Amino acid sequence: MSMRFSKPLMRTRAAVFVLAAAAGGATLSAATPADACTPFPPGPPELVGYPADGATDVPTDVLPIYDTAKANVTVPITKATFVLRWGDTRAPLPATNHYASVFTLMPLARLEPNTAYVIEATLPSRIPNETVVDTVTFTTGAGPAAPAEKPQDVFLQNFFLVGAIDSCDPIPGTCVAIPAGQRLHATRTNIFGQGDTSPELWDSSRFSILTQGSIGGAPAGCVSFRTRAANGLLSEPVVRCVAGAPTLAVNAEANLACTSNGITENGRVVSPARGCSISAGPAPSNAAWLISALALLGAWRVKRRDKR
Repeated sequence: MSMRFSKPLMRTRAAVFVLAAAAGGATLSAATPADACTPFPPGPPELVGYPADGATDVPTDVLPIYDTAKANVTVPITKATFVLRWGDTRAPLPATNHYASVFTLMPLARLEPNTAYVIEATLPSRIPNETVVDTVTFTTGAGPAAPAEKPQDVFLQNFFLVGAIDSCDPIPGTCVAIPAGQRLHATRTNIFGQGDTSPELWDSSRFSILTQGSIGGAPAGCVSFRTRAANGLLSEPVVRCVAGAPTLAVNAEANLACTSNGITENGRVVSPARGCSISAGPAPSNAAWLISALALLGAWRVKRRDKR
């Protein structure tokens, strides 16, 4: 999966151009978008997450997770009910929110091995005062989940836009490239490793603005990633920072996507050689990490002083 920005074949573009670009992004002229990208209307509420309908070998200690928006539920979850069925047994399935975008279902006991289960959800319809029932059927495996392993091959690419920009383009920032099949507990951190209090669960690549705001009084700019196992337990962290990522110039006229391979233009991976930097990889460490952190902190303090 990836985050994509597709352009209609015919449209009136806003007359916006990139005037200058720095390592962290681009300076844009004032814009009055001529049109906006309208997403497809949402479908009926449904359970989208893990386990998916028809899943097999599901760990017996699974804590199911599902997309909040696609289920049309709000936090706290008061207008939806969940039941776990197996054989002739029915048991309530409490729901909770550990993340902003997904909710977690909490079985009252560990599931039986090699057994077929059904999650029955009564969800609020998008039509007022109506409900929708959706079900997910899955089969457990022989035992509990294996320990979560550290995230693999997660990387960042900063980017700025070159050419005519319209309302369908992503805001210049960072592509977070996440390999397919990984479900990551993501916490934004500052350059000294202090994290915010609102982790997210990401299972696909996405465009993001990781440097927005500050955390603990210091500039943001890093993300701590932990793999979430099916039972909700987390792996050891892997940290990626904007300061350690390449910065690419991308064509605003193209269909842009953030994928597990990085940023693509019309389906083709953008070469780092076209950007401001070709050094990519893990977050800065030891002396290099400290130098990057102090440089960012110094720039941030100067910026604050200039505003006084």
